[in-house]
Amino acid sequence: MNGKHVAEHRYVMEQDIGRPLLPEEEVHHLNGDRLDNRIENLELWSSSQPAGQRVEDKVAWAKEILSLYGDTQYNMNKLPEVKIVKRLKSATRKSK
Repeated sequence: MNGKHVAEHRYVMEQDIGRPLLPEEEVHHLNGDRLDNRIENLELWSSSQPAGQRVEDKVAWAKEILSLYGDTQYNMNKLPEVKIVKRLKSATRKSK
């Protein structure tokens, strides 16, 4: 493509999602067979992480991820509902 060599599994994924892969995106072979480049054997992985650990940074990162993947087969609406459980610190501490 455009004079560049593109690995077949990456090309198949790019065609499926309708855009070039980003530098932080990898294509994983589900069954471990690197010669099996059927789309049903490929999964898109992202190594992108929020730059900081402040809630503000994480929310901005989450919005970026949703805007990038929200209209693809990786739509967040397809994921099962997750309940968030708040953990409370123990009221008692062991004395030394």
